[in-house]
Amino acid sequence: MKKKILKYGIYIVFIIGLIISITLLFPQGRRLFIELMARMSHKGPEHFYQVWFKQLANYAMGCIFLIVFLSYCLLTTKGKTLEREVKSEIRDCLAAIKWRSFIKPVLLMFGIYLLGIISIIRANFYFMDDVGRSVDAFRGWIAMSRYVAEFLSVFIHADARLTDISPLPQLLAVFILAISSVLLVYVLNDSKITIAGLLASIPVGLSPYMLECLSYKFDAPYMALSVLASIVPFLFLA
Repeated sequence: MKKKILKYGIYIVFIIGLIISITLLFPQGRRLFIELMARMSHKGPEHFYQVWFKQLANYAMGCIFLIVFLSYCLLTTKGKTLEREVKSEIRDCLAAIKWRSFIKPVLLMFGIYLLGIISIIRANFYFMDDVGRSVDAFRGWIAMSRYVAEFLSVFIHADARLTDISPLPQLLAVFILAISSVLLVYVLNDSKITIAGLLASIPVGLSPYMLECLSYKFDAPYMALSVLASIVPFLFLA
């Protein structure tokens, strides 16, 4: 009985999600959704039209793909088998990694990267987009399809409106880059972490390109996170 209730509940949720997502693909549906958001937030529709109108179609396409994929995994026999196999492989790969061996290398790389950007932190300079965000407290990453940055910024700054909490975001970025360097060495050096490998990975965080990213007071953690996200999948091949 419980399985039937759960199954039909999933059907209902997926059908409602598909209807909403398909509706958002059409301009009339997006306008209706924006007007509803404006009423709920007590703001004018113009506030949402500038950023949300074009992005809602992208969200809708992503939701449709996600709903179809989850339906396949949860409601079909082959999907359930695939889900179990993937979970098992991920669990085995993660269990094979000695996480404690990462602590000292991460702290070492954190110290090296922190030493490398200490002059940037001491300068306390508002770099490019920092000026607008510090004055108007806007995020605006969603307009550039940077959804993770838009979402995580609410938690890092503990508010929907941005405040200048530097150098905390830059320190967080340095910590993420330290983890990225260690994982990169682990992946490329046959699951071994050596001093020579760590020194060779320093350009990950102290190259001119990354130093520019670390100059941003608000954007730095999310740029560093993109580096980490590009390395993590290779852990399952190491």
